[in-house]
Amino acid sequence: MKIAVLNYSGNVGKTTIARDLLKPNLTDYEIITIDTVNADGQETMLLKGEDDRQIYVELLVQDNVILDIGSSNLEAYLKNSQKYRDLLNIVDKFIIPTTTDKKQHADSLKTVADLINFGIDKNKIFVMVNRVEKEKEDMFSEIIAPYSKVKINIVKTFIPRHELYDIGGLVSTRAADETDYRALMEEKRKKGDMDKARDFANMFVLQQTAISMNEKYLQIFNEIFN
Repeated sequence: MKIAVLNYSGNVGKTTIARDLLKPNLTDYEIITIDTVNADGQETMLLKGEDDRQIYVELLVQDNVILDIGSSNLEAYLKNSQKYRDLLNIVDKFIIPTTTDKKQHADSLKTVADLINFGIDKNKIFVMVNRVEKEKEDMFSEIIAPYSKVKINIVKTFIPRHELYDIGGLVSTRAADETDYRALMEEKRKKGDMDKARDFANMFVLQQTAISMNEKYLQIFNEIFN
């Protein structure tokens, strides 16, 4: 299966979705990053949107691929699909993360519209809402309303904004960490080393947050793939 994570807007969590939500549940998949701005050296393969022939070759030779398409390269990728029609048709699922931000919301709607205009089957398109601030959680139905009108798939589980976004690292890695930080905290607390106790308490809180988020990621994965 070929999966593309894309949006004309930046900062909607495309790379996070590719690496943290998809890859841990699709372990035999390769991530191909199509970007020129936000490369960080963790990519399996890094291409530019204008590298149309190489992208096409990889989609042909690899059975299981996750395309992480950067916002600055999406236009070139879509434009090149006119040259190689299969560049879009060969993709099985298009996942579009969006947020409650007005500009990013508008860019997401444009992404959906352009995919439809390029002839993509609406059943292949999935919109998911990411980085939802607590005070905006009640806006979910308002956010998804325009997508409902064009009858594409809407992921019913949204991802709340959490501090792990700002700290960095993979949620899946933190969630899989079996270190008993609470026991370490108690040990340091009993010895009167409160600074170390607080450090381990902080690690415990982050670990629990990651476990909770990982469960939510799995819910979303099952909505899209099952």
